[in-house]
Amino acid sequence: MTHPALAGVDGVDWAAYRHAYGPAEDLPALLAAAGSADPGEAGEAVYELCGTVWHQGTIYPATAPAVPFLVALGADRRTRKRGVLVGLVGEISAAADDHPEVRSEVRAALTAAAPRLIALLSDPEEDVRRSAAFALGQLRPEEPGPAAAALRDRLREAAEAPDPGAAAETADLVAALGLVDPDRTEWADAWLGPDRPARVRAAAAWVLARSSRPWTEAAERAVLQVWGGRGGRRPAAAGEAEQGDPFCQGEWRWTEDLLSDVLAALDGSPDGARLLDALLDGGPAAALGALSAVHDRCTASRSSRARLARAAVAAVAHPDAAVREPAVLLAAALPDAARAVADDLAELTAGDPPPVSPEESLPHDDSFMKGERKTYWTAALALLRIGDPRWRPAVARGLRRGPVPVLHSVVAARPRFDEELFDAARDGLRLMLDRSEPTAGTGYEVPGVLDRVRLLVSWGDECRPALGDLLRAAEHTGNRVVHALAALVGTSAGAAGELAPSLAARAADAEAAMAVRLRFAIALAVAVGEHGPAEELAAAADPRDALRVAGFAAEHGVAREPLAARIRGLARADGRSERPGPSATGAAAALHRLTRETAAPLAVVRRELDDNPLSQEAISLAGRLGPAAAEAAPALRSVPVHDFNRLPLGLALLRVTGDPEPLLAAVRTELDRDRCGPGMPEAVRSLGDAARPLLPRMRGLRDGDGPCGPLLSEWGAIRAEVENRDRLTALIAEVEAAG
Repeated sequence: MTHPALAGVDGVDWAAYRHAYGPAEDLPALLAAAGSADPGEAGEAVYELCGTVWHQGTIYPATAPAVPFLVALGADRRTRKRGVLVGLVGEISAAADDHPEVRSEVRAALTAAAPRLIALLSDPEEDVRRSAAFALGQLRPEEPGPAAAALRDRLREAAEAPDPGAAAETADLVAALGLVDPDRTEWADAWLGPDRPARVRAAAAWVLARSSRPWTEAAERAVLQVWGGRGGRRPAAAGEAEQGDPFCQGEWRWTEDLLSDVLAALDGSPDGARLLDALLDGGPAAALGALSAVHDRCTASRSSRARLARAAVAAVAHPDAAVREPAVLLAAALPDAARAVADDLAELTAGDPPPVSPEESLPHDDSFMKGERKTYWTAALALLRIGDPRWRPAVARGLRRGPVPVLHSVVAARPRFDEELFDAARDGLRLMLDRSEPTAGTGYEVPGVLDRVRLLVSWGDECRPALGDLLRAAEHTGNRVVHALAALVGTSAGAAGELAPSLAARAADAEAAMAVRLRFAIALAVAVGEHGPAEELAAAADPRDALRVAGFAAEHGVAREPLAARIRGLARADGRSERPGPSATGAAAALHRLTRETAAPLAVVRRELDDNPLSQEAISLAGRLGPAAAEAAPALRSVPVHDFNRLPLGLALLRVTGDPEPLLAAVRTELDRDRCGPGMPEAVRSLGDAARPLLPRMRGLRDGDGPCGPLLSEWGAIRAEVENRDRLTALIAEVEAAG
């Protein structure tokens, strides 16, 4: 029997709409299951609905016709999962969409459902009430009167019969009313006082900060008391509790972070500067909240960095270690601000580094560090980025003790040679090799070895005293360490001559794994031009070993034909290799790189696009094949476009068909979304003169105050934004110069 709330569901032409996974014919069945009396069936259906009509914050054409049924199910007390369903309506109300017509239709459906949502503000179930308030607040009806009146009534009830256990719900009501009726917020003053729960005071301050009314001392006092700002960095007095984020358990759902919103709303005003200083001078919880808020604001607004960062990075000298850590992260992200605290940063790296476990030595800067270790190494990284040489002693000490998590950044900076750093890198390489088991032939690297090798090799002939250690490292780990050696011998005749006998011996070692021998043989060919050993080994290699070294061989033009002969059997359109073996697409790409052959790779591309249209490997390979892949053009044009494949797909179509429009549209979309990621330079360069009409939008993004890239909240987002903007600036200069 159809749930009473679903009357009329069969009258909708669901096939005419699409959701996250395609045509929406399945929605009537999902809605019916969501209203099931069986909790398991209902729960599974609601989970599916959350992924179809609202998928990770995105709404679809099918969302609007689904809204009235979601609201009706949530309003019916016979429904098992009412709170989740009304919560889904709230998330739909908060969702953004790039297609105005979709957003307009969803908003119209929500507006029509507003009377039912208003009625749910008085529902017996708390999660239903809170979700209804959230939905109304995010909807912000054009006619706010009915919703505002109902919210005021609920707040009046909360004031007359305060329930300490209902603080989170009361905070939701405060936030919702502030959004529904932003022109009338005088009522918020009554919720700022010290007799109110911390969450409610914080929500009232948020409402006031976002309104047109002036910020007040009562609001400042509420924020400082809630977050623990005391002034003078004094510790909490006896009996004075250390405060912190009142929504640390996730009860605040209105925005990413309440305190960040308050400081953003006050940014540029004396009130904002005073509040920030008071928070930074408060207890650890207050300072941590302020630093997180500064990070968010500096990510979202370029102009805010000069105003906020200098005060925030001064916290690198804060007495609490937990506060120093994010302050140092800010300093590493904002070199202009870091220069003012260079002495403090150097002080943080003055002693021996805290020990770091091998799993924390991966080459991604501070991503795998914690606590004092993170502070120490991020301070060294900040010094490196501002060109202060005091990073060198810290890194030298670290190299002799174990993993140096920021070594990847040191190598990328190409530091000048000095004896102390050279000796430390060589000693550190020996230490890492002594401490680890050999991994040559396994495909794994020993953490910390490769970047030590790359640092030594970057000094060219000056690293020759370490050639024995570099050779040992290559024997020990193989893979990319051998590639680094090849780069060295390709540029240093002296190193090539010294290493050639050893490279030949390793290539001839019958006890070693074939892939390892092949890499040494390729390095030998690079060093002295002796190609025979590499070609002989390639001709006898297992196809999978040949595939493992194909990229290295193609890069240096060694043993191309014999390796291609071994790989060709893997690059078959009828191949269905089992994991963890190589894919036919990967083998086809290697075959093309070695020989420029197109027939077999094209067959693989067509098969793969037929089986999996979203295959990034197949799209990329089609682009590399260029006009030879013309037969795959219809399949490429039918690939669904997503954020992750928009640029690669447009690039492939340009190279295969010569049509610049898909790539132009992809670049425009990225720019319209304020993005300039690592794939943008190749895309714009490939467009050539066709990219010139994009210049006004590129300049607007470069010169704008907003973020250049997706707005991320995690630490490191500022640095990523700066890199994106630098990338865009260089790209604009290229396009202008080409014209």
